[in-house]
Amino acid sequence: MLSRLVRDLLTYRQRKQASEHCVKHNSPNTQPADTDEEAKDIAQQIRQYLERHPRSKDTLEGIRSWWLQEAGVPVSRVEKALDWLMAHRLVDRESLPDGGVVFSATKKARTGNKGGE
Repeated sequence: MLSRLVRDLLTYRQRKQASEHCVKHNSPNTQPADTDEEAKDIAQQIRQYLERHPRSKDTLEGIRSWWLQEAGVPVSRVEKALDWLMAHRLVDRESLPDGGVVFSATKKARTGNKGGE
């Protein structure tokens, strides 16, 4: 349990640094600059899922297993997609009391979808 908490903390710090870098160097309308096409596709699938289910929350593994169209997507690709979505303030990361982490649409993303794009 402690090792999971330490791993999540380290991952959070790495994501925060990456998010801050991404926000400084990318506009919200750009695609992830340092990810491959599959990670871009995954980010789009996550956004589409959250548009259909705006109040959904899930873990990285839950997103990988249930939100994506294709089974067996590498965790690293889902992490890259989530990092990009967090950097652009479309997805929030929430730490749970048991040390787990869940992801959900930001309020901005939820209300932005109602205005009609």
